[in-house]
Amino acid sequence: MKRVWLILLATLGCIAAAQAQRVVIGERVPELKADTWLGGVRPSSAPLTYFEFFYSPGKGALESVGHLEELSNKLGSKLHVIVLTREPEATVTRLLGEKVSPLLVVALGAERDFGNFGVSYIPFGVLVDARNRALWMGNTRTLTVETLSLIHISEPTRRSYI
Repeated sequence: MKRVWLILLATLGCIAAAQAQRVVIGERVPELKADTWLGGVRPSSAPLTYFEFFYSPGKGALESVGHLEELSNKLGSKLHVIVLTREPEATVTRLLGEKVSPLLVVALGAERDFGNFGVSYIPFGVLVDARNRALWMGNTRTLTVETLSLIHISEPTRRSYI
């Protein structure tokens, strides 16, 4: 009987995981719908862009953004980070206001983006190329410079999210 329950729970877990997001590696991801940017700093184009879905009460949310800040500083203009949040501007300004830079921007009011990407768990992020194709997705804190160096980009072109 225990074995039946374990199989049932594993099956339900797989179904939930399969519906956890709508991103497919190699396929285009949804266009961003957010139109308000923290501090008025808008994203610029880059060969690689990382979408970080942020929820401050989430375990490790601030550590994930700190990790991305370090990565983007190491890689410079090769990697730009867009943090997407549904939280009030005052909360986000207090938590992330000092981190905003040309390499890391914060989109406010990103409710539709959470829905369009099918985000149902945090931490979650998606790495895209200049053509808006998903290259990697998962827990942000597991993304490393080594992982990024293994991702093959053929003739990256710059794109704009504006």
